[in-house]
Amino acid sequence: MLAGTGLWVTAYAGERLRTHSYIAFDFPETSFLTGDRTALHLVAASFAALGLLCAFLGAGRAGGRAPVAVALLLAGVNVAAATFVAGPSPKRVEPVPPLARAAVSGGVAVDPSLDWRLRTMLMYPVWWTRIGRTDTRAGQPAPGVCTVVVGLPEGAPVAASWPRHPAGWRPEEHRSWNLRWVAWYAPSCG
Repeated sequence: MLAGTGLWVTAYAGERLRTHSYIAFDFPETSFLTGDRTALHLVAASFAALGLLCAFLGAGRAGGRAPVAVALLLAGVNVAAATFVAGPSPKRVEPVPPLARAAVSGGVAVDPSLDWRLRTMLMYPVWWTRIGRTDTRAGQPAPGVCTVVVGLPEGAPVAASWPRHPAGWRPEEHRSWNLRWVAWYAPSCG
């Protein structure tokens, strides 16, 4: 049955098992079974699950104490899994902040034409301020804004993203998914 299930998963997922990203959030069980939050180890997870099944079958044959043995084993596995999934991991990779040069003391604003996916992507990393809006066609951002994020059409030069930017502001080009965007930084903010 284990081999049949493995073949089914391999046939169903096919090349995606090697080409797609593994997200431990989607598969906390396999991460727990293999002890690795960074990759899917299908064979190792299968054997670990088989080992747990054998342990539960053995606990179920403990005579008159079988219900207690199974309950204790189940509680132990659940505590271990919850501790593993919720606990820190030295293997976790911290993502690069999308606005690495942004001044934590300054405001951040986005142009209204910026794609919603980019605005959403910036919400969590920009923890120190609420993201405001500024119309880059009008020129100047509001006082206190140190970073302005604007979209950049494919093939357009960086300078075309905000032609009327304030003097001295420096651009930094980025790409997320298939979207190009530019973060403009005020030199006065550090």
